Amino acid sequence: MQMAVLISRTLGWRADPRNPQHEINIHLNDHRLVVGIPLTAQPLSLRHYVQHQGLRGTVASIMVGILELQGGEIILDPLCGTATIVIEAAVTHKVDNLF
Repeated sequence: MQMAVLISRTLGWRADPRNPQHEINIHLNDHRLVVGIPLTAQPLSLRHYVQHQGLRGTVASIMVGILELQGGEIILDPLCGTATIVIEAAVTHKVDNLF
């Protein structure tokens, strides 16, 4: 069953995927449940420093968050394409050493 339908039935909310009032992202696997809500109305993919579309900004932001970066670490992405991950890391964590 689609999660939107399950939530709307359980909470009595009306789900309208074409014009949503709220966005809830749910990822469930055998090991964990992750629930997320957007913190801004503007998509991360529209950030001013992303010149060309490659990896979605939301995915890059999540990947950088998973890294749990500490000060002084070096980030290496040899197959970076448009470098969205390293740019996201540099902007959000003020990283100086990017290769």
